[in-house]
Amino acid sequence: MSKKEKRLEDLMIDSKWGEFTEYTKSNSVYPSSLGKCLRSLYYLYMGEDRKPATKTKALVRALEAADSGNAVHDKVRKRWDKMGILLDPYWNKKKKEFTERKLPMVRFMNGRFDSKINFGNVYVVEVKSKNGDKFYKAIKEGGIREEKIQLGYYMWRMMMPGILFYHNRDTEEQHSFIFDLGCDWMLLAKERAMRIYAAIDKGEPPDKEENKYGCKFCAYGVVCKGKVEVDLG
Repeated sequence: MSKKEKRLEDLMIDSKWGEFTEYTKSNSVYPSSLGKCLRSLYYLYMGEDRKPATKTKALVRALEAADSGNAVHDKVRKRWDKMGILLDPYWNKKKKEFTERKLPMVRFMNGRFDSKINFGNVYVVEVKSKNGDKFYKAIKEGGIREEKIQLGYYMWRMMMPGILFYHNRDTEEQHSFIFDLGCDWMLLAKERAMRIYAAIDKGEPPDKEENKYGCKFCAYGVVCKGKVEVDLG
């Protein structure tokens, strides 16, 4: 078995990547998923049946994207560290990498922010690396919706303003969006987190939402039926 195949096998049983597989349920709800249909997160957490994961090539691409993303994150952090503005995370000399700071787990919501920097104010930063058209699309839209919600969750939990930092892997271009404490994205992230908390407590799935790929592509089509009631908006 090659190293890539071994890592792919590890992904298939890792609950962090549970949404890609039918083998495990997730033990946590991740902030990066808060922008998705909350009903799908409910089913993921509760371990409901799902469509088999057959597109292993997609998993390989996801793995490769994660590897390249980590390299970009470290590059950006090193630059901020040299500028003297990096507050968190810290450089692990033994592993020769930056160790991300993990938020204390609240209920079943698990989170790990990228960095904190002192740039006049102290900001929590979410770093996103993208190729070509995806980078320019994110800039044109003022940031990708799901990524703004993810940052909004960290802002709410840490009670500090946030920066969504984009890096173009092809051209090394960079662009940042600054969000004030109490902004709409922070409030939306809080509202969605409270909705998924309540749904899991009650043991009842939240209202159905239309995701950007369409419900017919959702892994939980085998258990989720009915008319779409809530627009992601």
